[in-house]
Amino acid sequence: MNEWETALIDALKQYTDSVTQGVLKAVEEAANEAVPQLKAASPVKKYGKNAGRYAKNWKAEKRTG
Repeated sequence: MNEWETALIDALKQYTDSVTQGVLKAVEEAANEAVPQLKAASPVKKYGKNAGRYAKNWKAEKRTG
């Protein structure tokens, strides 16, 4: 490979890493905003051993792959 090809590959890797980080950050922010909304909008059972669990158990979980 010549210098130009190496420079191009390096630039593309940097761009890809930058875009990937931006997307991951946006997804995390959206999830963190969605959790309180889901908790507020979820039905809440008032009586019994599972009262309120459905609404309380919403959480944001990070998975990549």
